[in-house]
Amino acid sequence: MDPILDDEELPSTNLETMKIFKADLILIVGLLILYGLILLLTKGQSEISIHDTYLLFDKLSFFVFTIGPLWFLMFLIRAWRNKFSQVSTNIGLFIGVLLMLRFSYTIMSFWSS
Repeated sequence: MDPILDDEELPSTNLETMKIFKADLILIVGLLILYGLILLLTKGQSEISIHDTYLLFDKLSFFVFTIGPLWFLMFLIRAWRNKFSQVSTNIGLFIGVLLMLRFSYTIMSFWSS
């Protein structure tokens, strides 16, 4: 029998891949639900007072400020554990990198003003 078409290995490999994909999908949906809750619970602008600094965030910036680092770290750990071989984890990591870029831009714009 051809080792490439071995029936015993294919289902286990596909099953493991599907489990990882479902876990990534559950994480993405969970974080998007959390984002929806943030949108519903915040009215207009959110405020954070740190010592003598008073910051106002719009809804998008507040989401990026709270969820961006969490999203990035969760998918970085998952991608590292899977050796960056799963497409769904890499997509989640890419979204996390974009959120971290937005987070960095927001912080830098606060510092420059």
